[in-house]
Order: sequence, then C-alpha cells, then structure tokens
Amino acid sequence: MKPLARGYIHLVAFFITLCACTILILYSNGACAIFASIIYSLSLIGQYGVSALYHTRMWSRQKYLLLRRIDHAAIFVLIAGTATPVCLLKLKNASGLQLLSTFWLVAIIGMLITTIWTNVPKWVRAFLYIAMGWIGILYFPEIKSSLDTTNIQLLAIGGVTYTLGALIYAFKWPDPFPTIFGYHEVFHVFVVLGSGLHFCLNYNIAT
Repeated sequence: MKPLARGYIHLVAFFITLCACTILILYSNGACAIFASIIYSLSLIGQYGVSALYHTRMWSRQKYLLLRRIDHAAIFVLIAGTATPVCLLKLKNASGLQLLSTFWLVAIIGMLITTIWTNVPKWVRAFLYIAMGWIGILYFPEIKSSLDTTNIQLLAIGGVTYTLGALIYAFKWPDPFPTIFGYHEVFHVFVVLGSGLHFCLNYNIAT
C-alpha cells in the first residue's frame, strides 16, 4: 500500500507551475525567449501533471505500467527542457547548440531505455538522471562566463538538490513515515525544491 501523501506534492506543484509558467511566458523578452520558455514550461508542467496523475490514483495493472513509463520518460524531457533557456539564450554560439543537442539526444535515449526496459532498477534510473543533469559541467567555462553569480548559484544549488533527491529515490532513504510520507515523498519534495530554483534561473534568463 502506497503512502497517503503519494503524488499530492506534485499535484499542488502542478497547479502552481501552471500559474508560474504562464507568467514566465508572458514576461519573456523576445521571440527566442518566448520559444525557450514554452519548451521549458511544457516539460515542467507535463512532468508534474503526469507524476500527479500516476501517483495519486489506483490504476489497473496495464494503465499503471503505461503511466509509469510515461512518468519516468518525462523526467528526461524535463531535464532537457530545463536546460533549453540557458543553451538558447545565454550560450549564443556553437557551444550552446552543441550542449542543447546533447541534452535532447540523451533525453531521447533515456526515454527509449525507460520505455523498452520496463523493469529497470531504481538505481539505474537515478544514475541516468544524475548523469544527464550534470552534462553541462563539460561546458562549465562557457556557462560561467555567460551567467552572473546569482544565476550560477541557482543552477548549481538546484542541480545538487535534484541529485540529493535522486539518491533518496535510489536508496529509498530516509523513509520517515512509510504509511503517510515515505522516501518517495521526500524525493518529490527535493524535486519541487530543485525545480523551483531552476525556475528562478530560467525566469531571470528569459525576462
């Protein structure tokens, strides 16, 4: 039996994200910024929406497996979508296009893996998410020269927060109240915190 709070953190985040992303798109400065914000917003809203739908209800076995695959695949889309504004709006050179292409290529590969390998262990998924999320470290000199101190801090702290969440997911610890608020809920809290920090980053970049 899953904890009573399962999925409701992301359900609340879904509605907050709807409002926040609408504001982001409306205040984005220029066509390219609007495009990047739309891609990012769709990935963020989509992830929270799918996660809430998947986790808050009891599904038949067939629908459960389908939604699980979509939920896990959507995380790869979110990682690539989150990187899109930085790559398009700040790394305005070959490095930006290379990094953006790499993120989306890895996202496609990750989606295929989670779709085909349906019983992939949690630690493998966590490793893939963490590895993909830190691809940008290969372009750190370019990123550092393109972002101010505040945005670098938002990027780094958000990445660390996501990483901690992925480790909690992989090791199933801490698991404070298994019947109400378990390790998966702690993981979801870290996801919300990480996405909040990266939302602030992308808002600063796009507006």
